[in-house]
Amino acid sequence: MIGLIETGENNVSLAKLGDLASALNLTFSELVEDRSAREEPVANLPKKGIPLWHGLRPGTKVELLQSFPSSKLMELWKWTIAPGDRYQGEPDPPGYQEIAYVVRGELTLEREGGSVVLKSGDSLAFPSYRPYAFMNSGKERLTLILIVVA
Repeated sequence: MIGLIETGENNVSLAKLGDLASALNLTFSELVEDRSAREEPVANLPKKGIPLWHGLRPGTKVELLQSFPSSKLMELWKWTIAPGDRYQGEPDPPGYQEIAYVVRGELTLEREGGSVVLKSGDSLAFPSYRPYAFMNSGKERLTLILIVVA
């Protein structure tokens, strides 16, 4: 079965992937993530996620967008930022991390060491206990989903 999954010949269920991760003493995301893409304590998956399952009809699919361990807090936020506007984030307490998922528009995420531009459908996990800023660098309204985890 693993060989068929690796070659894309078998569409494994998410439950079976969960069982396989458990048998290997891994979390679900540890099983499917690209370990070469790790940054600091946060695992950065590809901007478009990892396709894990597809349905019988075209367009039905499940993708893991981002993942990281959590123990205390999780918050889900919806942000809307007008073109040209900018939010300067205050660093969170040590250990805080965020996942930004762009629903619509273009987000410039400014962090130590440079900026990254995320477009509709892109996501990125990053440590928020360091200075950061969100900027709408596009021409349309920006909508993003933000998950804060501590």
